Amino acid sequence: MGSGKTKLLIFIVIFMTVCCMCFGNEHIDTMCGIWVYPKDTGIAVALQKISEMEYFVVHLSLEGFFSPNIAGVGTVVSDNMIHLTQDGSDFYVFMDYENDSVYLLWNHTFPDGIYFDVELKRVTEVFDKELNEKKKAEEEEQMRKAFEEWVYTNVMNGTWKD
Repeated sequence: MGSGKTKLLIFIVIFMTVCCMCFGNEHIDTMCGIWVYPKDTGIAVALQKISEMEYFVVHLSLEGFFSPNIAGVGTVVSDNMIHLTQDGSDFYVFMDYENDSVYLLWNHTFPDGIYFDVELKRVTEVFDKELNEKKKAEEEEQMRKAFEEWVYTNVMNGTWKD
């Protein structure tokens, strides 16, 4: 009886280990591709999977000093971060799954705006005219609804004053 439970426990441990090894970086795998700065195409990051724990990272920038050009193999350090070192500096690729965006961070591990961190979007999102027109129409509709609500609340109810 005890032997059956032991075999089941060993099977569960092996199964969990294999699953973690096979699917441990599936979130990062979804972020592979080319990412660009939406307002200016002078900044780009490309990610390509090499192995379960290594990704090839290329960062190109026309800005020079504030954002150096790098290319190298990075190592996964968490479910949303890849680390690579070049010329004595540490670089991190931070993946923001909620906003579907990527940041290249230089000597720090979280985008906070102090270090001129730039949010990069997928090339297909930036250059897809149909998707951009749809987003613009949705934003205009939200603005129109907000204005109508403001007018109804403040003007129609008599609470708005000169």
